[in-house]
Amino acid sequence: MFRFLLAGSDRPGGDEVGPSLEATASESLELVPDAFSFYIGPTGAADIHLLKREDFDSKDIARPRIPGLRYRRVDKDQGTTIFGITDQSLLEKAEPRADEENIETAWSEFWDMLTPGTAWRLIKLYGRFVDPYFPILAHQQLPSSADELSNMPLALLAAMCASALPFVIHDEALYGLLLHPPSESQFYRICWLDITQRLHAPTLATLQACLLLQQRLPTNAYLSDTAFAWSLMSTAVAVAQTIGLHRDPTGWTSVPLWERKVRKRLWWAVWIMERWTSLVRGMPSHIHEDDFDVSDLTPEDITDTLSSSPHTTSHLDRLVKLTNILSDIQKGYYTVRAIDRTSRDLNSSLDLARVPRARLKFWLDNLGPSFPFLPSGLGDETPTSNALDGSASLYLAYIVTHMTLFRALLRPLENWTGESDALYGGAQAVITGSLVCVRDFVAFLEGLRDAQWNAFWHSWSRPNFAIAGSFMVHLLHVTSASNSRGDCVFQDEDKELRGLVKRWRTAIRFSAQGAAGARGLANLGLLRVETMLGKLLGAEEK
Repeated sequence: MFRFLLAGSDRPGGDEVGPSLEATASESLELVPDAFSFYIGPTGAADIHLLKREDFDSKDIARPRIPGLRYRRVDKDQGTTIFGITDQSLLEKAEPRADEENIETAWSEFWDMLTPGTAWRLIKLYGRFVDPYFPILAHQQLPSSADELSNMPLALLAAMCASALPFVIHDEALYGLLLHPPSESQFYRICWLDITQRLHAPTLATLQACLLLQQRLPTNAYLSDTAFAWSLMSTAVAVAQTIGLHRDPTGWTSVPLWERKVRKRLWWAVWIMERWTSLVRGMPSHIHEDDFDVSDLTPEDITDTLSSSPHTTSHLDRLVKLTNILSDIQKGYYTVRAIDRTSRDLNSSLDLARVPRARLKFWLDNLGPSFPFLPSGLGDETPTSNALDGSASLYLAYIVTHMTLFRALLRPLENWTGESDALYGGAQAVITGSLVCVRDFVAFLEGLRDAQWNAFWHSWSRPNFAIAGSFMVHLLHVTSASNSRGDCVFQDEDKELRGLVKRWRTAIRFSAQGAAGARGLANLGLLRVETMLGKLLGAEEK
């Protein structure tokens, strides 16, 4: 069960003193002693229209004549948002599950790798370097000291420590781990073992561990993630829906405010990660807009996090807004039916692109001039500060969102012979816009420094580098076809693109030998794109 202690001044991420455990548990959906809270949907054996007629007490709890089961309504006015609360004793025999001895062994293995003090310092590093860009926890969820870490769910503790390992060099007290590094893979195995044990009665912590497991560094830097990544994402979505994160908690005033905030952040984190994993895996989404009603994030929702960094609010908010645009592009161009409608019709594809292009420009314009990596003329110069900066993954996501739109617009040109004057203007606009994307990507790649490469990157960034590189090859196919036909419609564009490809090769090879390679960020894109370029480039260009 979730047994975090909520008071204490040494908690990473904040010095505020929280409410007592007893006071919070009396209102929380997460901290119900020895019980599991789950969302009751509109269909199924438990009919919410019948349940709302139960006798609810002053705490909005109804106790039917079934031992170990009760119901809680969280929207008193409507009375249709109801959670079931099942005693853990009823779930002890649920199968399949690992033997409890396996969990005890995993705890022993964890403490063999780390002392409580070391784990505590890793959690502080997590708060400094991961939380500003992925604020899915609340500081109220952390214990008051290292001595209480065993009260945390094992999966979440292991995932946080594993996520912090790349940043050990930033804490002199942890330099011993540089000499004898613990196994990151073993941390994640422990995490996964405990997640599977808790799937019968998942909590916020179960979901948080799933998302951090999804953010892990690659096992093989030159290979794509296995199907486990998509399967884990579907598990995370199922857990989120089981605990009711797809419903807007804003008006649930009987639930502690910190818990409502973290529920909103967690839902949008799940939604963001699912959309990007869907994109990079080429899979249809698990989440449909009609099935959730969580309101947009506000700055107030992104408080009570583990970090006081200014990035904490801006990064997540910007990422949600960008992913909204990506989601609409996916629905407009990349569902099975949308591909049938748009892949051969340039004019309708261009008409459909007007709105997402305007939204992307609005998003970019609202980053502000101080945001690094902006195209020339829109922002300040790329900063030379040595402080780690995780905003690079956000700008790469923007580039790939833009490319995803133009990737769809390039499809009708693949069989275009250049003979139709009516399509020439549209084709020229697509090629010109695609070249802008490639210029932006190459300049971005050339501008990255160790302060960016060594910072936190979202897990979809690695395939994003590969997608961006593949987009260059796609565009090169189109411009090269024009030259091979002899019409030379895109001769100038083809020449510029080949120059950009040469710059990309220099930058990506250099990066793969340094920090980017150590983090596994550039390697996949390097291997994928190089294997596709051979037939398109002449010997003098290789």
